[in-house]
Amino acid sequence: MALLTSAGLAQAWDASAIPELIETSVKVTTPWSLAAFAIAALVVIVSLLVIKPNAATRKIMWICAAAITFLGLVPIIVSVFVAPPLASVYRIRVTVVSPEKTPVEDAKVWSTIGGEAKKVAGGWEFDIPVVSKPATGKFTVFAEQPNAFLAGSQEIVLGADAGIATAVTIPLEQVKSARVRGHVQNEEGTTLGGAHVMVAGYASEMIVTSDNGGFELPAHAASGQHVLVHVQKEGYVSSQLSHLAGEDPLVVMLRKK
Repeated sequence: MALLTSAGLAQAWDASAIPELIETSVKVTTPWSLAAFAIAALVVIVSLLVIKPNAATRKIMWICAAAITFLGLVPIIVSVFVAPPLASVYRIRVTVVSPEKTPVEDAKVWSTIGGEAKKVAGGWEFDIPVVSKPATGKFTVFAEQPNAFLAGSQEIVLGADAGIATAVTIPLEQVKSARVRGHVQNEEGTTLGGAHVMVAGYASEMIVTSDNGGFELPAHAASGQHVLVHVQKEGYVSSQLSHLAGEDPLVVMLRKK
C-alpha cells in the first residue's frame, strides 16, 4: 500500500509540476527571474527525490538539480562581477537661461565638435559619439538669441565614462563685442582728418580720425544693433548718426559752418 501511495504521489507530481514549470520558463527574461525559476525547479526535484526511492531515478534528478543550479547562478555571477560594455555615446543636456534666469526655448545651440542639438522639453540634447571626443576631453557649447542680442557659452569636460549623462546650464548675456567703423568727409567728398568721433555714452573712448578720415571704435553693442555715433570737428557742424554696429562702414559727412 505504501508503495502504491508513493507511486501515486510521484505520478501526481509529474502530471502537475512539469507543465507548470514549462509554462513558467517561458516568462523568464532576467537573471533574477531565471534564479527564481531554478529555485522552483529545485523544489520540485527535491520533492520527487523524497517521494521516489529508486536509486537510478535519484541519480538522474541530482544531475538535473546540479544543471539547474548552474544555469540559475551563472547569469547572476556574470551580471555582478563582469563589467557591462561601455556606452558609445556621451549624452549632454543643455539648458539656456536669460539674464533674468528664466529658461529660454528659442535659442540657437551648437558646439565646437559638432553633433546635432536635439530640442527636448526644457532644453537641448547632444549625442556625441565617443570617437568624436577631443584628446583633451574639452569642448564648448554655444547658445545665442540673435533677436535679443544675447549669447553665452560653457566649456564641458568629457569624462572617461560615456554612460554618465552631463547637464550644463548656459546663461545668456548682452553681446557687446561688435565694433563701429567708417570715415569722415566734407561735402565735396574729401576725407577729413582731425575729426573727433565717439560712441554716445563713451566719451572716454573718443578718437581722432587719421588723415584718411578713418575711425574704428568699440560699439558696446551686438552686431546689427543700433548705436549713436557723435562726430565733431572745428569749423564744421557736429553730427550724430544712428548706425548698425558690425561690418558695414559708416560714412559721416560734415558741413562747414
